Amino acid sequence: EADRLQASSLPGDIVEAGVAGGGGVLPVIFYLACTGDLAQRTVHLFDTWEGLAPTKSDPGFHNGDYHIGYNAFMANVKEYKNAYNQQVAALNLSLSWDEAWTHVNIVKGLFADTMPGALAGRTLSLLMCDGDMYSSTKDCLTAAAGLVIDGGTIYNDDYYTFAGCYQAMHEYNRLPDNDTRYTVLLVPNIPENNSEHGEFTYMAEDGSSCTPPLDNSPGGRGSCNSVEAEAAL
Repeated sequence: EADRLQASSLPGDIVEAGVAGGGGVLPVIFYLACTGDLAQRTVHLFDTWEGLAPTKSDPGFHNGDYHIGYNAFMANVKEYKNAYNQQVAALNLSLSWDEAWTHVNIVKGLFADTMPGALAGRTLSLLMCDGDMYSSTKDCLTAAAGLVIDGGTIYNDDYYTFAGCYQAMHEYNRLPDNDTRYTVLLVPNIPENNSEHGEFTYMAEDGSSCTPPLDNSPGGRGSCNSVEAEAAL
């Protein structure tokens, strides 16, 4: 998606809600810094860095699940900074990492408490919701989905991983006449140690051939045509 944003010159900020160690958003920042496409954007990062805080709507989750602290995140930032600085001279990049990082806005707190105020008046080209649970996914979409411009993207990291996440996104995408706002493209689940998965392709969600996640356990992942899926956009 970062490549598509750069190639199409789509305007608008980028949001990740649910940053944890930064594995999703730091490569985006790195890439857009290399291409110079951060110049007119801010990347907003939302997280408590205290793990999950489930509500009654989030069975199966526990306080502190998937906890990665802020110091661990910043340690990863330092690794990306070192890797980027090695490329500055080799590729004759005009933007230093420190300059790129001035385009990053870090906001600590729950999505519902922080996102509406921090994003007031902004437009988005890419929204990444990675809250795992129904409540946090719904809060992310409520606060920011309406800010995404035409041609922009909403990415949901656990759409076919956790049933609550699927439910929140499904509710958002369902119109009053039972039609859908957008076609959902599923991201297949490819194990990290699988080197023979072939060419990567999205899968269009189809009610006749796709089965959504059964519950909020990682083993209840959904699938399409017997291919496990994970995320969606």
